[in-house]
Amino acid sequence: FSDWAGTGNTIGALALRLGVLSLDEIDRILDAQESNRRLFGEIAVELGFLTHDQVGRLIGLQRFHQLLEVGEHMVLKGFLSIEELQSALLDYHRAKQAEPIPSNALATA
Repeated sequence: FSDWAGTGNTIGALALRLGVLSLDEIDRILDAQESNRRLFGEIAVELGFLTHDQVGRLIGLQRFHQLLEVGEHMVLKGFLSIEELQSALLDYHRAKQAEPIPSNALATA
């Protein structure tokens, strides 16, 4: 069982928590990544474990989780109220719904 499994905001951890990749599949991707230094998403698609669309969505979720962590810190430090964070997240969600997933999503993983 990998040390990182199910924690953090890596694409692999998100995919495991969401049930789109198994731990064995992630380990195979990481082994391949170690030997050729390619992006996790590229290898997952090449091995047939994920589609380009799934990788793009995982990247979007990864970015969202990073923003959420920043927001949580701002609430804890007293810079934002929970209500302000909720409003900002709702605004972000609305803006993202109008934005298509870029075709080069794999290149930004």
